[in-house]
Amino acid sequence: GAGVVVVLRETETPRELADAIMGIKAATPAATPAAPVLRTYGIGAQILLDMGVQSIRVLTNNPRKLVGLDGYGLILKDRVRIEAPSTDENASYLETKRTKLGHLFAL
Repeated sequence: GAGVVVVLRETETPRELADAIMGIKAATPAATPAAPVLRTYGIGAQILLDMGVQSIRVLTNNPRKLVGLDGYGLILKDRVRIEAPSTDENASYLETKRTKLGHLFAL
């Protein structure tokens, strides 16, 4: 099959994007994940529709990012979990994302 990848940047630098994918966060006691920027998903959906995409598999641990995609006429075939190993450096951050934001991954 064929596919496309649309990256919607919610971070400042490519390194921060890579760190976000790997579940790495700067270790600060008050580090709390930011609220998701859901409006960018509408832009992403429009890009996909313009490319002729009708069904999608979304790479995300955040079920909130899936809400409303069907409103754009896209068929959600699957949500693919992004696996990030839990380390001493990111364990607290990942736990916060799971408990406070409802992210779906095993720790």
